[in-house]
Amino acid sequence: MPILVNLTQDVMDRGKEPELGWSYAALTSVDELTTKIGVVYQTEWTIEYGPEKNAANKGLFVSVGFPAKFLGQAGGKPIKDTVYKFKNMIASLNGIKTDQLSPDQYDLEALKGKSCWIKIDLATWSDRQQITITDFSRDAEIPF
Repeated sequence: MPILVNLTQDVMDRGKEPELGWSYAALTSVDELTTKIGVVYQTEWTIEYGPEKNAANKGLFVSVGFPAKFLGQAGGKPIKDTVYKFKNMIASLNGIKTDQLSPDQYDLEALKGKSCWIKIDLATWSDRQQITITDFSRDAEIPF
C-alpha cells in the first residue's frame, strides 16, 4: 500500500534558502534544545518581506540559536557577540534600544508573533557555512 505524504506549501518553503540581507520577520517559535554544548534557545522566524523592501523572502524561514551558558557569563568575543545579539533581538522585538531593557522583557514566549528587522547572512562554524541571523533592528528603524 502506498504511503501518501502531504506536502504543504509551508513544508516546501522550509527547504528554501532566503536571500541574504535585511528582511522583516516575525518570531514564530522558540525551543529549548539540549545539545553537545548544553541548552540552546533555538528561535525560528517567518519572513514577511525582504530583503530590503522586495518580497523575495516572503513566507520563508530562518533560525538562530543562543547557547544558554553564554547568556549568563562574561568572557571573550564569542560570548560577548552572543550576549549582544540576544539582547539586541529582545530589544528589537520590544521596539526599544538595548539600554532600555528590563528583566520582565526577556520572556521569549511573550515575544512570539512580534516582528522586527533581521539581517540574514552566512556564518561559518567548523568550516561549514550556514545561513543565520547576524543582527536585529527595531521596526521603527529601517537598517538599510
